[in-house]
Amino acid sequence: MTEFTLLRRDVASIVLPFGLLVGFGSAEGMAQPLPELGGMSPFDVFIVPIAMVIVLTMMAITVFPVTLSSYRERGVLRRLATTPVRPFTLLVAQLLVHVGLLVASLGLTAAVAWAVFDVSAPRQAPAALAVLLLGTLALYSLGVAIAALAPKASTATAYGMGLFFPQLLLGGLMVPADQLPDLLARIGELTPVGATLHALQDAWTGTGVSPVHLAVLAVWTLVTVAIATARFRWD
Repeated sequence: MTEFTLLRRDVASIVLPFGLLVGFGSAEGMAQPLPELGGMSPFDVFIVPIAMVIVLTMMAITVFPVTLSSYRERGVLRRLATTPVRPFTLLVAQLLVHVGLLVASLGLTAAVAWAVFDVSAPRQAPAALAVLLLGTLALYSLGVAIAALAPKASTATAYGMGLFFPQLLLGGLMVPADQLPDLLARIGELTPVGATLHALQDAWTGTGVSPVHLAVLAVWTLVTVAIATARFRWD
């Protein structure tokens, strides 16, 4: 409950997807089915997956590592090490709270998109859920790695923001990937944000998730977990 109370101040990561849905949902032509999208609308294929990936990315690499780094900076983790409440317990509590809020936010985003904007469900729903799970693992692993490398909360904020905005640009969230130069678009697909978005859109349209995107997420998870394990300190 304490961790949940502390996290309530970061409401932007939960409210943002609803702002995207409302803003783009009222735009002319966004809800019109297009043959090149398999009869789905741009709102279905682009806006809803983008809203989901943005909230996941914000919570994983801009909120989560800052919280952990601030606890280390203030000596909270060191003091907890001398009590029955182990630092590992705090880490698990943080992860549970974040994942719980993430699931709630993604679920509400999907519900509003379906009920208010009549968004089509993913044509490969199990694949879409699997992509979200793998994307969550990859991005939260990156968040833990940021917390492991950042000695202070301000440093974690700088690292998180430094990774957040380039991935939004290269991953196709700010500019459609087909409008980027080929090299930048390819680099974007190799980032965890880009791989998650592309795979989620493929599951939404039913074209089939590329094994390359799944492999990218798996590699990011393994590499960042290894970095976090080697570098993370409680004080």
